[in-house]
Amino acid sequence: MKKVGLLFCLFIPALAKAQDAIDPIGSVAAASSNIHTDFSCSPPPRHNPLASAICTNKPAADAEFNFSRVYYALRNQVDQAGLLPLKKQVITDEKDIDEKCNIPEPGQSDHPLDNEQLECYIQGISALAEKYSSQLSNSGNYEYSRSVEDHIALQQKLMDLGYLSSTSPADGIYGEATRNSIKKWQKDHSYSDDGFVTPDEYKEIMEAINSSDLLSSNVKDTTVGSSPSLRKESSVDYQQDMHISENKNNVSFNLLFWPCFFLLTAFAYKVIPHIIKYNKQKRENEERNIYEVKRRKNEERILFLINDEIIKQKRNLQISKSQKVTRDMYGTPINDDWFKEIYYFFNTRIKPIIDRNTASDITKENLKERSLKIIIDVTNAPIEESIITIEQNYISSPLSFDPRMDPFDYEEHCALLLKSAGWTAQATQKSGDQGADVIAVKNNIKIVVQCKLYTGTVGNDAVQQVYTAQNFQSAQAAIVVTNSTFSKSARQASATTGVHLIHHSQLIETANGIYNQLNNAGL
Repeated sequence: MKKVGLLFCLFIPALAKAQDAIDPIGSVAAASSNIHTDFSCSPPPRHNPLASAICTNKPAADAEFNFSRVYYALRNQVDQAGLLPLKKQVITDEKDIDEKCNIPEPGQSDHPLDNEQLECYIQGISALAEKYSSQLSNSGNYEYSRSVEDHIALQQKLMDLGYLSSTSPADGIYGEATRNSIKKWQKDHSYSDDGFVTPDEYKEIMEAINSSDLLSSNVKDTTVGSSPSLRKESSVDYQQDMHISENKNNVSFNLLFWPCFFLLTAFAYKVIPHIIKYNKQKRENEERNIYEVKRRKNEERILFLINDEIIKQKRNLQISKSQKVTRDMYGTPINDDWFKEIYYFFNTRIKPIIDRNTASDITKENLKERSLKIIIDVTNAPIEESIITIEQNYISSPLSFDPRMDPFDYEEHCALLLKSAGWTAQATQKSGDQGADVIAVKNNIKIVVQCKLYTGTVGNDAVQQVYTAQNFQSAQAAIVVTNSTFSKSARQASATTGVHLIHHSQLIETANGIYNQLNNAGL
């Protein structure tokens, strides 16, 4: 009965210890196959063939994990200004590997990778790790040369010493939490707090005494430091009383065992579910943290693509803003049409990029907000003219635009633009021709153009004049070109008459668009 009671009393702490040892993200399974990853493989990621392959293929997992270690070491080495360029370079390099190895993007396919794709990825990510490792300092190279097991052991030791939170995963990847704990230890021990652990620092950390071990040592010292005479006296008393108390002990045990048994049973009934619940919550929290890291990394990659698209369309957006933003009679800006144009651009050019690259609602909402901010920032900058003349003694010429040029040279300039695109164009100049400043013909298509070199806003009278010229010249289309902006009444007249209102930098594109549309229609 004594043995049964002892085993039961030992059962509770042993179970608690076993529960505490549960890996929150499935590392037990990973350890059995000796596979290390920087994301959860329990369960394996869905709709992501590359991640699924890494979870089941040790060479691929080792190559990916090795690159992650190099990347996080390099992150610690660069300053704040170099962090964003490093992220962009990594995103570009990883994308090049995916394209070279024909690896589908997450969410596009559930078909597993074949051996050729997997071998290509292993070679590519290994070469990338080698490339980035060459940029590491001596301290960074030493850290990179240590084994995964040594990395994990160091993280665990920092937890034991109280420098790293016990909720942080000891996974061998030195993220921000691990770096901060290393720097704090270095600062406390008068080392340079650069976040890299040197061989001497590694040895000192691993040989340090845990606070719990120190407390146990103090307790043992108190026992050992007792008086020899007292220990002897106690031993003698024990020997004398042993025979007398044997029967009493048997009776006392029977009286105490059953209450103890029921108390421990009630304790186990209450505590074990809480232990299981705690470990489940801990595992879920760490899985969420890993998902959030991956989500943010993907968000930055998509934002890089969005920024490229906005920069490509920068000039068109600036021109559109200059034409859509007007002022009322009191001088107050009217932005309604411009805001509509922003959302039209977002829905037709930016949203498809987001939808192709993520299914996360959080990522989509974040990218929408960040994209709109970039569009506003880009369009707030002034329009850059392709050629700006800055000579003091300016001479007007139709060969290049300048806001100081003669209005007739501006008409000739527009005619030259059309000629360069294959049109037969002629500036009418002072003859007028019922409101047409330029008449252009290409095959059987004729267009008339009115040119307005303005510092103010072009009104609806220009629209009426060029519309009259279109009918007079039997032209198929009419355009008003300006270096400035159009009033609201001009745009209303344009909607009624079909006259095109554009900036002169859009003239070739607009004219060719009219030609292609009419030519395809057989007019």
